[in-house]
Parts: sequence; C-alpha cells; structure tokens
Amino acid sequence: VFNVKLFDAPNLEDSIHRSKAVGEPPLLLPFSVFFAIRDAVSSVGEHKVDPPLSAPATSESILRAITAVQGLG
Repeated sequence: VFNVKLFDAPNLEDSIHRSKAVGEPPLLLPFSVFFAIRDAVSSVGEHKVDPPLSAPATSESILRAITAVQGLG
C-alpha cells in the first residue's frame, strides 16, 4: 500500500532567495574544477590524448599527467 496526500494549497512561506534546501551546488561545483584541470592538461597534447588524471588531482598527479600527455603527443 502506498498512500499519497497532496497539499490543497501551494506553500506560501518564503525561503532564502527562493532556494531549495538541497546540497546540489556544493556537491557538483568541484566537478567543474576537476574537469577544467583535465581539459587544461589535455590541451598540452592539443586535445588528441585523454589525460591519465583521476581524483584527487594533486599537483603531483597533474604534473605526471602533463608529462604523460607530452610523451604521447
């Protein structure tokens, strides 16, 4: 049995800047930084090679990925 009850009227309470109470932006924002770094490393090889970079992208792993892309390009 699955019971569902719908509200009769819309929620009239204001929230902060009409935002939802979810953590999606802080969760997804680091992905954009990681993929920007990955794209920058890929640009070293003129985007012909997929860089061997995985998270966490430390400075050492970024340097290793750049060196690998230069060697393959």
